[in-house]
Amino acid sequence: MGIEALGIIVILLTLGVVLVNGSTDAPNAISSSVYTGALKMWQACIICGVFNLLSILFFCFLSPKVADTVFSMVEIEGEKNTLLAIASVMVTTIIFGVVSGLLGMPSSESHAMLSSLFGASLAFGGRASIKSLGLMVLYGILSALISLLISLLLAFLTKKRRVRKNGWLIFSTILLSAMHGAQDGQKFVGILLIFLEKSYTPLGFFSKTTVIILVGVFMLLGSLICGKRITKALGEDTLTLSTHTGFVSDIGGFLTLSLCSLLGMPVSTGNIKACSLIGVGILEKERVNKKTVAKIAVTSLATVPICFVISFLLSKILGSFC
Repeated sequence: MGIEALGIIVILLTLGVVLVNGSTDAPNAISSSVYTGALKMWQACIICGVFNLLSILFFCFLSPKVADTVFSMVEIEGEKNTLLAIASVMVTTIIFGVVSGLLGMPSSESHAMLSSLFGASLAFGGRASIKSLGLMVLYGILSALISLLISLLLAFLTKKRRVRKNGWLIFSTILLSAMHGAQDGQKFVGILLIFLEKSYTPLGFFSKTTVIILVGVFMLLGSLICGKRITKALGEDTLTLSTHTGFVSDIGGFLTLSLCSLLGMPVSTGNIKACSLIGVGILEKERVNKKTVAKIAVTSLATVPICFVISFLLSKILGSFC
């Protein structure tokens, strides 16, 4: 296969993953408003998609710290090796996203993608420091704990001033949707910047600006087909949501994601939302579904090693045949 054809395939695969991410990770932002009845599913999807797009454009042009972090994580020598590595990453991430989506699990395609990136880089003899992989895992653990603690604090502070109006829940959905775009959108932009670094442009208009716009548009399209099963896993199966608990968990997730984005920490929007729900549920003495929480925890822990190994092996196979 020629370099030009391979380059076009890589671009299409990456945009495919952005689409999957929009449809499987975006439900994290709308679960509260949908399952409390504040918004209908189609309304929430439109709001999520629009604010995903706006946030990607804003952060990537003005504060691209997460994209810069992803861009600096690995270094792969050679144009062809870079293309094959990114292709392996995207195929692995699509497989992981589709399987977890079918299982109704709010997993993190972004963590799957980053884990795959390390595996592919090592397979092609590139630079992928264990320190960077360790930092990614550490970021995930810290962000989950921070989200849990912030939500506990917010639930405590608002215990006597409960939120009852749907308007506040719609507002929190907008905020959380925007930060989903800021986090996950920047990760995909960072991956494609690795591609662009090789100065390979199979399409004349393919530039950093084009990358940002394409990622935003495809995440918007993905958000419009949000996964109902994943929304249910967070909005109904984790704990019984009310307008108040939904609002507090959304704000807890928003504050955590804002902090991580400003610090350039690539983290999981799904895990942060789940931990926010758990934090609120603990203080509110709501029934937290331990079975659902256990599934989320197992999926999160399994993401890194599974995607790392699959991507490493897939890269070796592609390297042998291409």
